[in-house]
Amino acid sequence: MTQSPSNRDESRPNSGEAPFHPGEVFYSRTDQRGVLISGNYVFRRVAHYDWEELLGAPHKVIRHPDMPKGVFHIFWDHLKRGKVIGAYVKNKAKDGLHYWVYAVAMPCQDGFLSARIKPTSTRLKTVSDLYARVRERELNEGLQAADSADVVLAELKTLGFDSYGAFTADSLSEELICEGRTLGLPPIARINASREMLGHAENLGTYANRLSEEFETLSSIPVNMQIRATRLEGKNGPIMTLARAYGDMSNDLSKWFKENVVGEDSNFSRISDNVQNALFLNSTAGILRRCNAQLQAERRDLGAIDLDSERDRIVALAKDYAGHANDSTQAVTTEAKRIKSVCAEMRRSLLGMSTVRITCNIENARLANPANGLGEIVNKLEESQGEVMNILDKIDKVVGTIIDQAAAMAVEPIKTTPPTLLYGEKMAQAMRS
Repeated sequence: MTQSPSNRDESRPNSGEAPFHPGEVFYSRTDQRGVLISGNYVFRRVAHYDWEELLGAPHKVIRHPDMPKGVFHIFWDHLKRGKVIGAYVKNKAKDGLHYWVYAVAMPCQDGFLSARIKPTSTRLKTVSDLYARVRERELNEGLQAADSADVVLAELKTLGFDSYGAFTADSLSEELICEGRTLGLPPIARINASREMLGHAENLGTYANRLSEEFETLSSIPVNMQIRATRLEGKNGPIMTLARAYGDMSNDLSKWFKENVVGEDSNFSRISDNVQNALFLNSTAGILRRCNAQLQAERRDLGAIDLDSERDRIVALAKDYAGHANDSTQAVTTEAKRIKSVCAEMRRSLLGMSTVRITCNIENARLANPANGLGEIVNKLEESQGEVMNILDKIDKVVGTIIDQAAAMAVEPIKTTPPTLLYGEKMAQAMRS
């Protein structure tokens, strides 16, 4: 076993993982060039450097060769666009030990700040294997960073994540939930509520796809009705007129539906994106609040680092991201109410189509040969309309639940951070020594 630079640190193994424990959180801050200018005690302890060695050194001093270039490409692409980003990262300590973190990085005044927790979920193994595959391709195929990033995103799609944002929101919240479970802490209500909302948002996407399929049916059935009407009464009979009217109404509704409901920029898509954003930013704000609380609890020398200034930065960031998360939650409510309005508009259109359908049935009954197959077509229209109404009812119910959850989240107070989430059990022992 080796000893760390500080005699207050715990012993370290000669190989394997550096001591880093559930409940601990650490951060580092760099300038625009990626040069380290600040950090906290846990960072220095886990990385196994003295402050004199860390401050002024490039952040890549802790980069592990197992990490794919593509992950950092995605990381920096978000940061340069002023966005907060998260990732699983394998780092290398000064003594050769490695340590995995779930890192959240963000712009911070004249540079960047990254806060990390210890990943404890089963996803770490999945990500570790994914990174190994991508890294092997980088080495064997000479992939550049941008190409490697595309491979990473493609790999994540196979895991069910359509975007990197979806992956980060789910992964960070999963890690926080597993961390709390590991420490025997109660669930984080805000995170659980956001994840439940995200599930409802995904259900909305499923219902939107089902509606799209039903509208295709509603658009095709009137064509068959017109063909049948032509055989029965020619091209200008009352049934043909009704069939054309129904077809026009169906096509108009289908077109309006595609323009306003489905697609990447639809109400359904935006509500999911906003829930993801609120989930990730609330989780980020929580980690930053822990960083601040830990700095206050440590009260130890951090070399040339101005502790009060660091805490001010962290508090400001936490407040900023909590505010953005709240904005996203409010946007969820706005989009959900729009969807309710859309559903109401679609119901009104369907009632008009029902009137045409019923009139068509009446006209068919007046024909000399009612057993002409037209009635069966009209019945199919009734079945399809009924299914659309059924889906709209389900959407309305889910949207109502989302609105209620968003309202509850907006007023939920931020609870005091448990001591075990300030510095973890191991660090608490070191602080008392």
